[in-house]
Amino acid sequence: MPAIDITEESGKLILTFRPESLEVIRHVISILEKKGEYNFNRTLCLKKEELLTELADIDEDVYSLDFILAKKEGNYFKVGKQILGTNFNVFFEEDYTPHIDDFVAYSNISIFFKISHFNKEDVYIGGDHESAMPLEVFHKLIKSFPNSTETKKYALARVASLIKDYYESEKDLQADYERYLGRKQSLKKSNPNLRFSGYETKKFDELYDKLEYMLEHYELFTEPQWQKEIVHILVLLFPRYIKAIREVPVKDSWRIKKRSMDYLLVDAVGYVDVVEIKKPEFNSLITERRSGRDNFIPVRKLSDAIMQLEKYLFHFNRWGAAGEKELRKKYGNELPKGVDIKIVNPQGIIIMGREKGLSQSQLDDFEVIKRQYRNIVDIITYDDLLRRLRVIRDHFFNNLEE
Repeated sequence: MPAIDITEESGKLILTFRPESLEVIRHVISILEKKGEYNFNRTLCLKKEELLTELADIDEDVYSLDFILAKKEGNYFKVGKQILGTNFNVFFEEDYTPHIDDFVAYSNISIFFKISHFNKEDVYIGGDHESAMPLEVFHKLIKSFPNSTETKKYALARVASLIKDYYESEKDLQADYERYLGRKQSLKKSNPNLRFSGYETKKFDELYDKLEYMLEHYELFTEPQWQKEIVHILVLLFPRYIKAIREVPVKDSWRIKKRSMDYLLVDAVGYVDVVEIKKPEFNSLITERRSGRDNFIPVRKLSDAIMQLEKYLFHFNRWGAAGEKELRKKYGNELPKGVDIKIVNPQGIIIMGREKGLSQSQLDDFEVIKRQYRNIVDIITYDDLLRRLRVIRDHFFNNLEE
């Protein structure tokens, strides 16, 4: 394989092409002479005027070509979009010298060309630019590319999942990849559990890491941001739900007004459940000791959340057919064709609080509290949510080893 090295010299990034033979060099030179440019690894298109090597100096003992890949602009090295074949430039922080693997993945997959499917803005790698992607995130992105021809759809889905916090996509690439997997093989010829285990392992591993990061840095999120991220996890953890609708109104039949729920979850048949999501705080323990007794009771915020959710469910059930009609009119266009909202004894879910730091007595009493309300409300702590994600991830991982 021809070697491609990138080095920094005098405020420039120099790409050096060093093949196995002089014949390859002559072939590249002939294309440069004919077309005025050469495309390395179907990824980096360098023009003849960017060539630094004197062609007269090439002989049977010394043969390599040096090109200017990037020039320094401020605190970054700029790789032009004409070189990358993208609609944006890429800037690498000045203290980092990129490697060829930062541009091209296995089987000549152009990393930045994949990003160009859903980004039109210049990309900054490292450094202090306001929209810069941290180097560690970029390296994680590089490692996420498949080491075989799993398909470009897989590569796009993985890229989207890793840089969605930095660039917005107009297309649901993850869903596109899942549809592709569904068409890839006949169910009669494969074991679905085994075939999807690799993808499911990666999915739940990422969800686990994401939730763990959020819990460690909860102060960085506003309440609406927190709720939005958690509900994304819930929909993937409980695949029966196909849609989460934010701030859904419910008619308060007592006070003749509308109340607003955090999220309404709609399943594949149209039946709905209600979820209340409370962002954790510095002290988010879920129970507290009752004065003068060796018992633990729900903290005030949990009791308030339970009462609030019970009221929502009460009014929701009383709203009945009229509520279904109003919600279908308002949200029908957001649901798949043939799915109509149905209000039939909806259940409630509360996501809040931590178990970390609770004694065994507190955990036992918390289980009693949960069972007391289980007929209408499922109370899930963030530690329980982490645990569920880990168990499912490990289940699919073990399938890969069988």
